[in-house]
Amino acid sequence: MYLSAICIAIVFLFSSCYTVALKTAQGEGVPDPMSVEPGKFENIQKIEIDTVIKMSAFDKDFVYVVKDCDSGGIFLLEYKNTFSGVLLAAITFGRKRKVKLTYSCNLDQN
Repeated sequence: MYLSAICIAIVFLFSSCYTVALKTAQGEGVPDPMSVEPGKFENIQKIEIDTVIKMSAFDKDFVYVVKDCDSGGIFLLEYKNTFSGVLLAAITFGRKRKVKLTYSCNLDQN
C-alpha cells in the first residue's frame, strides 16, 4: 500500500519538472568560443536569470523586460520549471514563483 503511494508521488514529482526552449527561425546567436557546454547553447553566449518573482493573487501576467540584448532580439530562450518552483508556488498559493531563464541574444547584423 505504502509502496504504491510512494511510486505515484514520485511520478507526480518528476512530471512537474520540464524545460521549454524557443528559438527564432532567422538570425544567429552571439558567438562565444569559450562556451563548451554541449546542447542548445554550444558556442553561443548565454545569459542566465534565476530569481523569485512576487505576484498578487489578482495578477494574471508578469512581464520581464530583457535589457541585455544590444541587437534588440532574442535568438534562443529556455524556460525551466523545477519541482522546487512548483512547491514554492503551491506553498505561497501562487504569490511567489521561481523563474529560471536562459537566453541568447540575436547577433547584430549591422
